Amino acid sequence: MSFKNYMPMVCFAILFCTSMAACKKQNNNTTQTELEKLPPITQTGANTFGCLVNGDAYLPNGRKPQNGGPNIVAYVDPTFQGGAFYITGHQYNTPDSYISFGSGMFTVRGIYRLSNDFNTSSYKKTNLGSLSCELSSNDNGTYKLGSFNITRYDRAGGIFSGTFEFTLFNANSSCGDTIKITNGRFDVKL
Repeated sequence: MSFKNYMPMVCFAILFCTSMAACKKQNNNTTQTELEKLPPITQTGANTFGCLVNGDAYLPNGRKPQNGGPNIVAYVDPTFQGGAFYITGHQYNTPDSYISFGSGMFTVRGIYRLSNDFNTSSYKKTNLGSLSCELSSNDNGTYKLGSFNITRYDRAGGIFSGTFEFTLFNANSSCGDTIKITNGRFDVKL
């Protein structure tokens, strides 16, 4: 047989090997780190919320079973007690959980530290209706450190965005350990 007869088989073999190598390369890159699972930090009203809880990605999901309510709740009232905001991200699955934080003296963009008594944060997890972990910065004896950075507060456009991180620990809590929230971000449409 001449080389001319082998040419179609050689071309097919080269194409096959090239496409298999490309597939293998794509499969190796599909594993995301916990940080990569989080939504990007944006300020467009994308209705996103995410953070790492003790190193694991936390993303709101599902709908409130009682009424189909959203899994991200944002409350901002510039007139209540000198200005207030509250953000909550829910996971409606087993176990159910939520992360929330807010401030009672919110007036402008900027950093709000947990060391201020007007600021609060909490974490709660339940399993089939039974409480398995609850920890709040307002509980007596709770160690609290962290802040919320409000990066966009656009009342006219209805956009509220920022980042957050905090650590909570209370030896008497049902969590039994430190809850460390890092790399938090939210971007909601009010």
